[in-house]
This record gives sequence, structure tokens and C-alpha cells, in this order.
Amino acid sequence: MAVKWIRQNLELLIWVGAILWLAFGVDYHATAAGFCPFRMLGLEALTGLEACPGCGLGRSIAAALHGEFKLSWQHHWIGIPALLIICSRIVTLIRTQIKNQPGYDGYLPDESA
Repeated sequence: MAVKWIRQNLELLIWVGAILWLAFGVDYHATAAGFCPFRMLGLEALTGLEACPGCGLGRSIAAALHGEFKLSWQHHWIGIPALLIICSRIVTLIRTQIKNQPGYDGYLPDESA
């Protein structure tokens, strides 16, 4: 039963886990490049780009989660819109799970009766 629930909610679990990791596990004050597959694979030299297009995105989202929007913008301009999109997706997934519950008729049950 637990495995079935995890399979049904895998995307939700991944997004929530990512947000929690960004909120509590990322040093958003750091300025050095962190985990960057673009740089690790040597794609900078192949593409001619000076920096990875996604570098700073995680730190940007982490800063936004802590309310430091100016720092977030300095790390990567798309961090705040990305955070809003991810939060919107999480809400959509939760609402879908609620609507798919057996016996759901569009209203919350009245507990006073």
C-alpha cells in the first residue's frame, strides 16, 4: 500500500523534497559555483558560453525562500519565477490528490454533525 502511494505521489514528493532541500540545505550566500554538470562535463568549452545557463538557480530559489529577493535576483533572474511555478505545481498536485479521493464531492466533510 505504501509503495502504491509513493508511486502515485512521486512527483509531489520530489518537488516538496527539492523545496525543503533548497530551504534548509543550500548556502545561498555562497558565491562559488556549486554542483554544475555543465561545467563538470566541460560543456563550457564546447558551447563557448562563459557560464552555465543554470548556475546560481538553486541559490536564487534558496534566497527567495528566505525572503532575500534582491540576493535571489543577483544569483539568477529566473529563480523567483521558477519558485512560483514549482509552488503552483505542488498546489496543483495536492488538489488533484484531494479530488481523486473516494467519496470526494467537492466539499469538505461537516464535522459538526
